[in-house]
Amino acid sequence: MSFDGPLLSMLSLCALLTSGASLAATGASPDTAVSETASYPAPRFPAWLVSASDEELLAAARSAVRQTSGRSPLGNIAPGETVHVFLTADQDPKVWDAIQRAWGERGVKAVAVPGWEWSGMTREDYEARAARNKMDGSSGWKEFGVFEQAYVRFLPQAVQKEFADPMTTTAMMGGLDMRTTDKMAGLEHPKIGTNKLELFLDSRPDIQRFFAFAGGGPFVRRAIGARHASKFRGNWIYFTRFDLQSHASAFPSDLWRLIDEEIVRPISYIAEGTFRDPQGTRLHWLLTPEQSQIWEIESGLHSYAPGHLNISPAGTHATWTEGVLAATGNHAAYYPQMIVHITEHGRVASVQGGGKAGDLFRALLENPLLKDAKFPSSSENGYWFLAQDGLGTNPKLVRNMDFLINGSIEMPNLSERDRAGIQHFSFASPVGPNPDPDPTTSKQDLAYAQSLNLPISHTAHMHVYFGTAKWKLRDTGEWMTVLDRGRLAAFDNPEVRALASRYGDPDVIFSYDWIPSLPGVNVPGNYDKDFAPDPWSWIKAEWSRILNGSYKYYVKNYDMFVHKSP
Repeated sequence: MSFDGPLLSMLSLCALLTSGASLAATGASPDTAVSETASYPAPRFPAWLVSASDEELLAAARSAVRQTSGRSPLGNIAPGETVHVFLTADQDPKVWDAIQRAWGERGVKAVAVPGWEWSGMTREDYEARAARNKMDGSSGWKEFGVFEQAYVRFLPQAVQKEFADPMTTTAMMGGLDMRTTDKMAGLEHPKIGTNKLELFLDSRPDIQRFFAFAGGGPFVRRAIGARHASKFRGNWIYFTRFDLQSHASAFPSDLWRLIDEEIVRPISYIAEGTFRDPQGTRLHWLLTPEQSQIWEIESGLHSYAPGHLNISPAGTHATWTEGVLAATGNHAAYYPQMIVHITEHGRVASVQGGGKAGDLFRALLENPLLKDAKFPSSSENGYWFLAQDGLGTNPKLVRNMDFLINGSIEMPNLSERDRAGIQHFSFASPVGPNPDPDPTTSKQDLAYAQSLNLPISHTAHMHVYFGTAKWKLRDTGEWMTVLDRGRLAAFDNPEVRALASRYGDPDVIFSYDWIPSLPGVNVPGNYDKDFAPDPWSWIKAEWSRILNGSYKYYVKNYDMFVHKSP
């Protein structure tokens, strides 16, 4: 049965109205260029995160162990159950003690599994190796060798030596490349090395539910195999006080789910979209009805990743009439501004700037095995295509300055991408980063990748802070705003605000606790001179002001659940 005509119009309009997005006039074009005079939100930083007492940590932990949404839903462990948590060298012991105690108050037994235990190392060797491999805010270029180690062999020999001793959890596991699964869309794929976590779980039948790793939940399930996938209950994101003491851990779970659902609900009705950002990202894409359905299958109401939404289609499943991406940060840290141009089919055509990060991306772009790849379903030769993006949806998350200043063996800047309104893009093969199992994935493509031993993963993330995203409904021609200068339009949805009002003042609940500063955008200065060439120096200087009391934009602590006075 197919729907068309007036019935489809009614369905589309219903989807639009329930999404709570704003409308332009029927058939009108979007404001494709963000106004030069547009007002961007002023910077903010939560003053209470500069330090924390044991009592404050415990209070925050009690909220965290009741959270049933997001990437780390600790509240889904029932009283009487035992849960294991895989910890790393980055773990603040006070934060773990607070969460373990809070879980215990709810009747949950929480057991720590230190990194040296499951990786088969001695504690001394593990800690020494961790000390050698810490990354800080200047390490943005290192994402190309530590986020997915399967790409290291495609880099120049001299560069490969710089990634000879990675210490990230993914490296210790043996990588999260998609071929670590036993099966992918019906194809048998060889293992890459030994997955130590899978072997450890084989040896520990007592571990029946666990949290682990800062990101990549679906990848983790595939990497550990079907025998253990159901035991994985979510990522572990509570490493430092920045993770635990933000109000994100107390953000209402049902409200968070509703926000996600309202954003992705209209996807199958969308024919066109735009994305603009003051740092230079300019995207405009068109979809056929068939491509809209592919996007719905991959990212719609029944398949989206909570708190990590794809608000644009995969690069290979759209026509790109404009394709420029510009950013200064990724999951690892920061780098000089990098600008990526894509073709109408979503393939990376060129990479400009980016310092050492840009050099490594260009090396991957020019590697003969990748440059000359011809996937059966791809309309262009080459390996690197715009992958699906990720939009954060929790307004209370905060950038982890502990990791960025003091260093981390994981991705120091991973938490940044989860705050509501922050968009991150990445790049992958034409198969995309998440093909298992997927009816839209070509088995021929997977077989081709296997025949040449090509990875099926993604890298080269680009974080964007003040994006404006708009979608066009296929049948009515109306434009809806999804994101406005970094703020989710779903926060103005009547249904969303009605649910928020059950907890407190919606304006308070949906306010951001942390907003970065960009000179020439939301603070005085010149972006091209003061920030783009060396973003980490700007961020460090701002952090110094936050610590010494000269920062102008502190947010004082508050009760998120206080209602307005009558």
